[in-house]
Amino acid sequence: MLEIFRKNFIINYAFLLVYTIILRLSTFIYPVEYKLNDGDTALFKLIQQSMSGSLIWQSLTGFILVFLQAIVINIICVKHRLSKDITLMSGLSYVLLTSVISANTPLNPVLVANLFLILGLNEVLNIYKLPDATASNFNIGIFLGVASLIYAPYSLFLIFGALSLLILRSIQIKELLQFLLGYFVIYFLLFTYKFYVGLPFEDIKYLSQVFVRVPYLRLGEPVILFVSLGIITLILFYCIIGYTTTISKKAVITQKKIDMIYWCLLFCGLSLLVFSTTDYYHILSIAVPLSLLLGVLISENTSRISQELLHFAMVVIIMIAQFKLITF
Repeated sequence: MLEIFRKNFIINYAFLLVYTIILRLSTFIYPVEYKLNDGDTALFKLIQQSMSGSLIWQSLTGFILVFLQAIVINIICVKHRLSKDITLMSGLSYVLLTSVISANTPLNPVLVANLFLILGLNEVLNIYKLPDATASNFNIGIFLGVASLIYAPYSLFLIFGALSLLILRSIQIKELLQFLLGYFVIYFLLFTYKFYVGLPFEDIKYLSQVFVRVPYLRLGEPVILFVSLGIITLILFYCIIGYTTTISKKAVITQKKIDMIYWCLLFCGLSLLVFSTTDYYHILSIAVPLSLLLGVLISENTSRISQELLHFAMVVIIMIAQFKLITF
């Protein structure tokens, strides 16, 4: 099956669409609504409430988001020449990683915020060697700011944005201000609107949940969940160990961009340690950088039979988890 996605043809995007439908089929057959909690931001609560009462609409929105995000991720991989071969593997990897844990398939804040994290990461990769990066610096701030307003732990990416300017452009005060202006203008507009209409400033409540913690697994979860978590962990280690392979025989500009994707992966992990997160939704955050790295490694790995077998095993596990074929 993977051979279908080794060529970047228009028709293959239709196959990717069908592939996404298959992996998220259970969300249409057994739709589940995301349960709001105190840690959710006011902006996501507004999004959720606008679709409350229509589980099918929420499932459809989640499906559209995953598919569009997979396309944008693939465009990033092709545009920035992260892989020697032009394939759809990064987009396919994103669909896989967002579907492997069945509890993460409902429309949730991380899935919505990922769209803006992906767009922000694309702008980050654009700024290297750009003569005038004013627009990109501002856009990075805008996208990361919106992402943090939807999913509070993404506010840590304020540091990631500033760090990207330091690594890719030898940070200048003017460019840092451009980025910060883009980031905080979103907050300013939201707070101005709330002040005007008399709404409470609930967006800053997440600050009370900031602390360093060690993630833990809840006992009593189905075996298939631990299998899924094990798969993600193995993929994570595979991408980390494969750093040398990922950047080997690539231009300096490409190596710099790949380094930023690894930095993005690190900040996804740090935000899990710094913020109080519920359930396993935060795992969706690492799907963004991990899918890009995994797509590169798959594209450049010549062991295709083993890849097909592993891919088939993952799809089987996803089907078992989503249709609850194993309940213990």
